[in-house]
Amino acid sequence: MTIQTPPPAPTAAGTARLTGADIIAARLAAAGATHAFGIPGGEVLALVDALGRAGIRFEL
Repeated sequence: MTIQTPPPAPTAAGTARLTGADIIAARLAAAGATHAFGIPGGEVLALVDALGRAGIRFEL
């Protein structure tokens, strides 16, 4: 099952507002990460979705 969170909402200036999960995922992708490992649920679902948007595969 895949749960999708909406993309960051545009701000008044027309730029996207990043969430903490998006920032973490972007930094991991910039560091060359291709996989992340963990147990999804509750508070980390936003991070799991952000990792997917950044092209990082989440593994159980």
